[in-house]
Amino acid sequence: MVAHADGFSDSEFAEAFAALAATLLVGSTGPVDGGEAGDDSPGSAVRCDASSLPRAAIYALAPDGRALAAHRARERFYAASTIKLSIALAVLTAVDRGTIRLNDPLTSRDRFPSRGRDGGEFSLAGAEVDADFPAAGEQVTVRECLSRMIEFSSNEASNVLVGQIGFASIAEKLASLGLKDTQLTRLIGDAAAKEIGFTHETTAADLALLLARIVDGSVLRPSTTRTLLDMLRAQRFPAITQGLKAPADSGSKSGWDDGIRNDVAWFERAGRPPGANILAVGTEGFEPRAAVETIRAIARAVEFIAG
Repeated sequence: MVAHADGFSDSEFAEAFAALAATLLVGSTGPVDGGEAGDDSPGSAVRCDASSLPRAAIYALAPDGRALAAHRARERFYAASTIKLSIALAVLTAVDRGTIRLNDPLTSRDRFPSRGRDGGEFSLAGAEVDADFPAAGEQVTVRECLSRMIEFSSNEASNVLVGQIGFASIAEKLASLGLKDTQLTRLIGDAAAKEIGFTHETTAADLALLLARIVDGSVLRPSTTRTLLDMLRAQRFPAITQGLKAPADSGSKSGWDDGIRNDVAWFERAGRPPGANILAVGTEGFEPRAAVETIRAIARAVEFIAG
């Protein structure tokens, strides 16, 4: 068995690229060059169809901003909890502006306003519920909400934060960064709003570019950048970083739903010049374990490409 200079063996190299090739070749009827797909209407994100073949969207960036890999990079997909990275950025932008503080108290809720036709309120249920989030009516700080949202993917924390800063501030921040294919138009778990087309969607390119701007410190002050990166480092549900060979530093935000598994991560490699590689992967139509293994294999392949 031959070991490559970067620590990969021939078998690991072959395994990673075989998985990557299979991912790209299966169900590749859409754009493969980063071209546009879909339209701008609510709900235009690619949906999971049990009759369709599995597919994946990939976008990887080198530390200098070069694209290392792209496949369906501009094709919209259901963001799931990767949208929480956009929420976090908007919240911390408000912190930087002084309109809110990390230690400001918020009130926990278990019912939230719906954007469905009939309005009213909705509640989270089953696996959507964060059992460790403070009970309704209790106090929770902005910092605690951010931590639960990023590290544990808490839906309650996400909805409380969106209620504090509003959809418009999130849209404004995304627009200022040119991330036109990412949108959040309903709260997490708002089934009635989902039925009439409100959604949260993104692309692999938008996710990667968003995280790249966070990691390079160009969108937040140094203190708030450190706060968010530390939370991303503490991610409890990683996929990309589990496929890497002992990165010197890394962090991620994952998301999942029925038939959906997404992740976006940065990583620095030991023994390499400082600088973060960025990888975003969105998958659809895989069984849960297969989705995670596919993302890990893609991560290993991209790590090899990064050199």
